[in-house]
Amino acid sequence: LETLFNHNIELTQSDFVSLIKNIDFDKASDIVDLYLEKKIIYSAPSGKVVYPRTLNQKLYIKALEENDIVFALGPAGTGKTYLAVLYALSRLKKNFVKKIILVRPIVEAGEKLGFLPGDFKDKIDPYLIPIYDGLYDALGKETVDKMIEKGTIEVAPLAYMRGRTLENAVIEAVKILEDVDGIKMIHFNRSDVMRHPLVYKIIERYESER
Repeated sequence: LETLFNHNIELTQSDFVSLIKNIDFDKASDIVDLYLEKKIIYSAPSGKVVYPRTLNQKLYIKALEENDIVFALGPAGTGKTYLAVLYALSRLKKNFVKKIILVRPIVEAGEKLGFLPGDFKDKIDPYLIPIYDGLYDALGKETVDKMIEKGTIEVAPLAYMRGRTLENAVIEAVKILEDVDGIKMIHFNRSDVMRHPLVYKIIERYESER
């Protein structure tokens, strides 16, 4: 903390809690370097800059840069979806990919998808809220809506992806595949939670009850 203070690094409450949770004698210097480096993942038009805040988040971005398929596993609030969305946007912004495809398994709760009101997009939008949150935060709703209308961002349930041929696209889908060469797994844990400190306590309590 003294080192970060001497380098004028500002820490939010979540940063401070995360720093304390991640500190140990083997990783202390790595964590300090993480905050000093501030490797930018995405710069929003609003001026907001997003960078890895935990060591696992740094490994996650490195895995996305070096692998064709990456699966992120772990509790809510660790940045799995948010960082994936921003990384995809950064690839689009730099013209490394032509479009982003948002894919999510549709788990119905009581109602059948066909009976829900609205068109196809309206029916599956509720299942994609975590992904939209990242997009809206980075670009704003109006820009995102225009990109979806143009097809630069495509929304589709996982079941509809069977048989499709994709080229120069980024897909975000979560499924556990183990022991497959060429696929990188990043495992987050409660020490990576970057939300309100109470979220960490809730996760800790649920884990103790298992």
